[in-house]
Amino acid sequence: MRDHYPDGQLYANLRGTSADPADPAAVLTGFLQALGLHERDVPDGPHERAALFRTTVADRRILLVLDDARDTAQAEALLPGSATCAVLVTARATLDGLQAACRVRLEPLAVPDALAVLGEVAGRQRIAADPGQARALAERCGGLPLALRLAGARLAARPSWSLSDFVRLLDGSHPAFPALPPFSVFPAPAGSQDGVTACIRPSYDLLDAEEARLFRLLALPRRGATDIAGAAALAGLPPARAGQCLERLTGLGLLESPRPGVYRQYPLLRMFAAERSREDDRPEEQAVALTRFLDHLLAEARAVHAAERPGHRVFGPLPPEPSPACPGTRATRSCPRTSRRSDGTPRQAE
Repeated sequence: MRDHYPDGQLYANLRGTSADPADPAAVLTGFLQALGLHERDVPDGPHERAALFRTTVADRRILLVLDDARDTAQAEALLPGSATCAVLVTARATLDGLQAACRVRLEPLAVPDALAVLGEVAGRQRIAADPGQARALAERCGGLPLALRLAGARLAARPSWSLSDFVRLLDGSHPAFPALPPFSVFPAPAGSQDGVTACIRPSYDLLDAEEARLFRLLALPRRGATDIAGAAALAGLPPARAGQCLERLTGLGLLESPRPGVYRQYPLLRMFAAERSREDDRPEEQAVALTRFLDHLLAEARAVHAAERPGHRVFGPLPPEPSPACPGTRATRSCPRTSRRSDGTPRQAE
């Protein structure tokens, strides 16, 4: 787009996902100096600095690129006041409060595009020779371009590996690499911070303790999506708080919401969350969380049964309510009913 903005292009890395995000006032100083002002002519106050920036770019055709914005306030402090300028803002968060003419959400790559990326890096003939395993590898990478590129680079450096070998390696089922964590297969190149973990971790580090714990626990059930009630049961949180956490995770790109009230993790993010849970959550905590989640599913099944077959008693593991004759019985277990045979001896109801 630079040809449409002949008066210049300004770029700033706002470091929104780092522990040290850029100060808008410092960014404005850099912009003003790039536009020809001397350092001594830059005002000290941030509001005066912003006003001078808007005056300087008024009626000029300038393109600004604000990369990795942390929040709406950080980006808004750098916006010009002239309609002749354009601004491109990238962010992990959705920045709902930012007045934008156009929003583009970058979704994971579809399988054909993911296969094209793998082919560019690992070799088209190699990918075309085993389309089934190539598709499985693309799915394991979750459509994330960075993961696809790193996987392709590892394959390119190991021409004797088959695609099925690498898929088994990702699944932790390769005999030479038992239970190998998936993210050890996608390390950052030497001297670089460009690995998959390095890409995801900054967003994870922005979470508070409850949000991070819910993100980790969502990887425990083997199901693709959950609702607010299920997430609340899993984490032992009130539904209102669970909903807030889920929206925060979605805003940071750690979850997606295919429809209102439903949330799911992309496969690669699920792997990341599962590894964090293995590191940070004790096995007994995981077991308790899964028990709460299963109790929730049983309660849902009981409610559906009651709605579909009103008045019908539930036998087996789904009693309508714990029986008062069986104190301490869990709601997910049945209490046996005792009846008498014709000879008067007791028998247990099935």
